[in-house]
Amino acid sequence: MTALTVDELQDRVTAGVAWLDQHHPGWADRIDVDVLDLDDSLSCVLGQVVGDFWQTPITYDQAIGLGFEAAPGDLHAEEYAGLDGVWRAVIEERQGARRG
Repeated sequence: MTALTVDELQDRVTAGVAWLDQHHPGWADRIDVDVLDLDDSLSCVLGQVVGDFWQTPITYDQAIGLGFEAAPGDLHAEEYAGLDGVWRAVIEERQGARRG
């Protein structure tokens, strides 16, 4: 497996944002970015919105495609770090737009 580019991670997160907007409107306001950790089923995006990553009605492969989960492999930790950064930027932008 090769490292994903920022654009590839962005594309996956954009798909995840669209899914959340459709299924959980206002989701960004429920995220505490100070505890956001994509590698934790309770403090990841879905964990904070739904209650637990594993309670979300999507498959593991869908979660990867939607940027909620890193793909298995040698670069798993690096991919999580990249996804954390992209999600954090999107969430902070949305939260800032609502406050401002």
